[in-house]
Amino acid sequence: MEPTAGNKSIWWIVYNYMAKGVGSQDWSEMDYLAFYWHGTNSNKLIRITLGSVADSWENCYWYDIMENWEGWKLIVLYLRDATDYRGMPDLSQVTRISFSMRDNVDDDRWIDYIIIGSLES
Repeated sequence: MEPTAGNKSIWWIVYNYMAKGVGSQDWSEMDYLAFYWHGTNSNKLIRITLGSVADSWENCYWYDIMENWEGWKLIVLYLRDATDYRGMPDLSQVTRISFSMRDNVDDDRWIDYIIIGSLES
């Protein structure tokens, strides 16, 4: 399938724990999600979504980042500092994680070394 450009275009990568048969993940004791992102200085919005509770898009946190750099960058998102949320998401029942971008189907993107971690007390 060939992507189309335009202000309604979007791409995303979704990892669904339920579809993989591993069940929901308990991230309630975790503090951050970190990953490396290879940017192209597009000044486009990257949205990271954590879905929870049920296997639907009705209960999720999202985190927005402006891609304003070129090359590899370490991104650290604090799980309790979401940009916004919908429904009643629950970090003790994370069912999927997704990365998406609108309006930017022409350039390659790379994601590497995704980790969920906690800060030492």
